[in-house]
Amino acid sequence: MSARRIFAVAKRIVRQFAHDRRTLALIVIVPLLLLSILGTLFKTTSIFDVGFINQDKGVATPFGTEKFSQQIEGSLKDSPNLKWHKRQLPEAKSGLEAGSLDAYVALGENFSQDILDKKTPPVVIRLEGSDPNASQQVLGLINQTLTNSFAGAKPAEIKIDYLYGGEKFGALDYFAPVFIAFFAFFFVFLLTSVSFLRERNQGTIERLFASPVNNAEIVFGYFLGFLIFALIQSLIVLLFTIYVLNVHFVGNLWFILIIELILVVGAVNLGIFLSAYARNELQVVQFMPLVIIPQALLSGFVWPIKSMPAILQWLSYAMPLTYANEALRDIMIKGMDLAKVSFDIYVLSAFALLMIFLAGVSIRKGI
Repeated sequence: MSARRIFAVAKRIVRQFAHDRRTLALIVIVPLLLLSILGTLFKTTSIFDVGFINQDKGVATPFGTEKFSQQIEGSLKDSPNLKWHKRQLPEAKSGLEAGSLDAYVALGENFSQDILDKKTPPVVIRLEGSDPNASQQVLGLINQTLTNSFAGAKPAEIKIDYLYGGEKFGALDYFAPVFIAFFAFFFVFLLTSVSFLRERNQGTIERLFASPVNNAEIVFGYFLGFLIFALIQSLIVLLFTIYVLNVHFVGNLWFILIIELILVVGAVNLGIFLSAYARNELQVVQFMPLVIIPQALLSGFVWPIKSMPAILQWLSYAMPLTYANEALRDIMIKGMDLAKVSFDIYVLSAFALLMIFLAGVSIRKGI
């Protein structure tokens, strides 16, 4: 074994990386960028909006009507995690459905009378329920607040209800929508970008330009070819998730397929577009920390978007996976139809059209 030859090989590798500015940037900049995002997310304090409905009629005393519930109402102060909103029951229900409230707490009409009769007064907690992480956090915070409010008194009977989901939904049922969107986007992008790069490296694109075929025909031809396999792959992921993993969902399967189709169209053309800026498969893989990981972190996959700092929320709403996740959650967990997720569909369609345009513009790059 020769030390000189070992150092000669090592020197060649160093020179190769030194002349590859993209790789150097990815080595230095991308880890710092991702660590900054993760550091910010872990330091973020989740804030939940909770409605409070006091229906207590009170009890008659020689000094007038007394409501024991007012002591609890007075103790429900805004904290770093909870923001309380005093509401009437119809208001709270509509707020929960619209997404402006994460939960509401309701005290019954006989709350004071139950305490006077030394009974356990019922307290209803109704959660929005579509995001399991948020539901568990807000439930724990509400229980802690109510426990402190009942200090020295007989604890209440907590009744938990869900607007969406509920006890029949497990963790996989809640995460299935984001899994379907993420894996479809990730694998389709990887399949298209690597395959199209091989077409460039093999000289196929150059030969096509020597023929009467124009840019638009090449883009749409490759797009349709890749789309067939991308749809097969996405369909396998979807059907396996629903029928083999036995995921519960309340929406229409065809609506899920439509959302996935639009997302796949954008991912295929994104792969064609970015492959123009790569010289080999390694450089294609290097795009993943920039394209895939930030979307996984910021699209509501783990952290609620509304709890993120403003700059990360802006980044989140600039990513197509955010809208795919929201649309699939609304369909699969809330049972909504396409009309109610129309905004997400418009954004995903705009992203797909933009990627088709950029793929057409970049088709000649690198030839």
